[in-house]
Amino acid sequence: MKIFCGYETTDAPWGGANTFLRALYGELAETHGMELVFSMEKNVDLVFLNQTSRGPGSGSQQIEQQFVDDLLGKSSSLPVVVRAVNLRRHSAKRGGLAWWFSADRLRDRKTLSILANANYVIFQSDYQREIFLQNNFRPRRSRVIRNGADQRFVDIGYTTHNDLHPLRIFASAFSTRKTKRHDLLAQLSELDDVELTFAGHWREGVPPARVKQLGTLSHAEMVEHMKAAHFFAHPAIMDPCPNSMIEALAGGVPVLYGDGPGSGAELASHFGLPLDESDLSKTIGQARSRYQVLCDRLSLERSYFSVKRAAEEYAVLFREVAGKRT
Repeated sequence: MKIFCGYETTDAPWGGANTFLRALYGELAETHGMELVFSMEKNVDLVFLNQTSRGPGSGSQQIEQQFVDDLLGKSSSLPVVVRAVNLRRHSAKRGGLAWWFSADRLRDRKTLSILANANYVIFQSDYQREIFLQNNFRPRRSRVIRNGADQRFVDIGYTTHNDLHPLRIFASAFSTRKTKRHDLLAQLSELDDVELTFAGHWREGVPPARVKQLGTLSHAEMVEHMKAAHFFAHPAIMDPCPNSMIEALAGGVPVLYGDGPGSGAELASHFGLPLDESDLSKTIGQARSRYQVLCDRLSLERSYFSVKRAAEEYAVLFREVAGKRT
């Protein structure tokens, strides 16, 4: 089965979508025998798009409108599957009169046009699906397939730690949006008997307090810091499907997640704790007391968060949409 992939990845760190799709492509090719191409060919069986993004490896950030028109035109018989990502109205929290005259509104219209004409839409979480439903989008056919982590995180060899003093917390974020809540990470770092290490880009203007910043790390380096941590912190809100959290869960590391709108509780409620902004010290106390229970529970379920599970679901869907039995 040959698939044209609209999103071209890079081996360099480039955010969650790039990380997941790179791992997904590898599994689809190696385990499921699918041929993935990144330039349109006449004999492809299916088109797979990551919303409107062409990816960092393509040299072009967004899918050209003419390509969309040709692909989704009436003359095209190619089945199209689109992985939904987000809407600017949601991520940028735009609204009111200014919204109607913004470039973000035009970008969302393009996104919704592509999704409306797709044969199948993949949502990354129930929360993400609700974002689109609230914006009056009704897909012809859709399915929720949550992301999975690179197998290196599943193979992390994580073992629980007996000494929880200090409590070691690891966090990472590629984006510096306000919703990533770097300020909450800084507050956590100031608590007694807590060590917080951060990988990625820190938001400008937010004092880091006692956060130890590592900058951008490779996957191998991320794995090593994950292994040393007691908890992974993901305080972000409005996040459709945080890949960094999925990597932690795949590695067996329980999560401290943002107690607000987003997919944090959807993914990690059984394997972590919500961050109580009104009493972070209480959250840390609960984290210490429940650490072993959360680790034991996660050890039985963490394979769910692997890219192997995600790739299996994608492969089944691709064959179904393309009418392929094998």
